[in-house]
Amino acid sequence: MPDSNSSLRSIKNDFLQNSTYLNPFYPHNSNSLDWLSIISKKEASYPIENRKILHDVLQKQHPNPTAKQAVHLDKLLDSKTFTLTTGHQLVLGTGPLFSIYKTLTIIHQAAKLQQEFPNYHFIPLFWMASEDHDWAEANHCYPEPNQKFVWPGETKGPVGRRLIQTEEVKLLEDPLLSWLQPFYLPGITWEQAFRNLMQSLWGESGLLILNADDPIAKTKMWPLLEAEKNQGKLSDILKQGTDRLAEHYPIQANVRELNFFWLTDKERIPIKIKEQNWITIQEDIISQEYFTPENAHHFSPAALTRPLYQELLLPNIAYSGGWGELSYWLQLSSAFEYFQLPFPALLPRISLTVLPENIYDDFIRLGFLPEDVFKVRTELEDHMLNNQWSEETYIDSIHQLSQVLNQFPLLIEAVEASLLRTFEGERIRFQQFMEDTLRKKIRKQLKNKFKKILSPIEKLKDFLEPEAGLQERVLNIRAISSNPHQVVNWLLTQSTFNENYVLIPKEVSEHISTPTDSSDLPANSKLPA
Repeated sequence: MPDSNSSLRSIKNDFLQNSTYLNPFYPHNSNSLDWLSIISKKEASYPIENRKILHDVLQKQHPNPTAKQAVHLDKLLDSKTFTLTTGHQLVLGTGPLFSIYKTLTIIHQAAKLQQEFPNYHFIPLFWMASEDHDWAEANHCYPEPNQKFVWPGETKGPVGRRLIQTEEVKLLEDPLLSWLQPFYLPGITWEQAFRNLMQSLWGESGLLILNADDPIAKTKMWPLLEAEKNQGKLSDILKQGTDRLAEHYPIQANVRELNFFWLTDKERIPIKIKEQNWITIQEDIISQEYFTPENAHHFSPAALTRPLYQELLLPNIAYSGGWGELSYWLQLSSAFEYFQLPFPALLPRISLTVLPENIYDDFIRLGFLPEDVFKVRTELEDHMLNNQWSEETYIDSIHQLSQVLNQFPLLIEAVEASLLRTFEGERIRFQQFMEDTLRKKIRKQLKNKFKKILSPIEKLKDFLEPEAGLQERVLNIRAISSNPHQVVNWLLTQSTFNENYVLIPKEVSEHISTPTDSSDLPANSKLPA
């Protein structure tokens, strides 16, 4: 099975263009979703008893709901109510900005559907990846460019069940992290801390926050576990769709021999086939008879079974994520058919680039245009340094010098032809020195001499390309403002949402510009000071 090949097609490009290549894997028109059809199929297939289970689980997990959350909880019991879902790892301080943008996507899309279809009710829901055991991805954040904070300690089990220790919260004494102090408290779990933070940021919007690591909720995984009980059956189902997709596109998630983990507070262990009627968990073995709905809470879904668990548990009509996430949903076409689940709409998440006003204004004062923001750092620096020192004049001087040197072979040959080889070798070395080595040294000295002039470019690029990556994949919301709650409120109340899932400020600033790769960064704006 190929996992990456330059000859394979781009899922992102085909999805944006509604290519027929995606038809075997995605049953919807990505450019014009038939929401009424999606809603009616989910309404017809979703058992009413699941609503009661989901309502009870969420009611328990929201002991102090906001007014809008309370309305949403009550509406869950109505057969005309549906969820729009996103999810993320429980990263310190919500982690990279794109976790904020995912959440915005479903909140805005739910509001838009509510206006279009007032006879139904639409609820944005955040699925916490509390069972994920990749602590190295969850334990840090970048509240400023080049400022990485890592939570102390280790864990091998589900991150959500990890207890916060008294000595660990000292990390939050730093001013860049102090806003997290009310949420990350000694004695509570990492899941509770993340939930408290999400509730504080999004509760007023009505977002419901689900920890699906719940014994009652996990009984809804039974169809998946029943297939898993038949050794290799679930794997075969997943492999059918994955192998078909791999003929055209890169594959995001590998199909396992068995696609569940054994879950305890301290460990999340892959399970494997041992022999007929037995399954191994490290050195221990359990019989197939242990696979029952009542024991489902001992199991944790893998990457490819989590979406299926979600669609069994929720009255869900849409999932929003990045292109990597949406790609592995497309591996599940055979599984959706086998378990007779309606395929939800896939919504590419909002993607933004945000600049603090002071950094942007300093950049413009240097004489740059708004579209220059997305040029590479060296191009911007060259532009500024050329105002102080002419690169063109230097190159012309090298050319003139070469013309003078071209006269020397005739003079040398008249004396001794054997000296020509020596001269040519030295001339090549000299030209390389002038064209490369000396030029770089001059550039370095100029950068040191005019460091203050180049400072706005450095600050801009540190914000746009932290850790040599996209801003939204690295920086935490604290990097935008010392008041993250104000940022979220601004994004919720001072923006609209168009059919392409792009967040647009209601009063679009003249400073807005569009980067070259608009599929990655479709909108960008300054935040108010």
